[in-house]
Amino acid sequence: MTTSNVPVTPGSGADIATNSITEDAVTKQLQRFVPNTSAGAEIISTASGSDGSGTITTGGTAQDLFASATPTNGFTVHNPDATEDLWISLSTTALANGQASINVAAGGGSYTTPHGMLPFHSVSIVGATTGHKFTAIKW
Repeated sequence: MTTSNVPVTPGSGADIATNSITEDAVTKQLQRFVPNTSAGAEIISTASGSDGSGTITTGGTAQDLFASATPTNGFTVHNPDATEDLWISLSTTALANGQASINVAAGGGSYTTPHGMLPFHSVSIVGATTGHKFTAIKW
């Protein structure tokens, strides 16, 4: 397991909980803290976004988002079409109602990678109609 140290200086209202855990027959100290954002602390993400929006090139045929590049930190896809669903896949070629495909519902449906999930494959998208618009951003 890779570990790293982040220096934390306790201050007014900053509690740091320390717990002992045993891993691989070694006892380790695990510290967890929650910053008090109401006291003016600010947490900033340094990942910059890149637009991958476009249209379905050929209806019924999957295509890769983001020029076939795997998003570094995460992504989001939105479906502005009022009547037609889109499908995406994070691990294989997207297929409507297909295994490992995720529905992005018509009428403003969206999918965003969960916090902390790092994509491991390029993202595939499919829609039934040529010219179907989608909004996509990776970071």
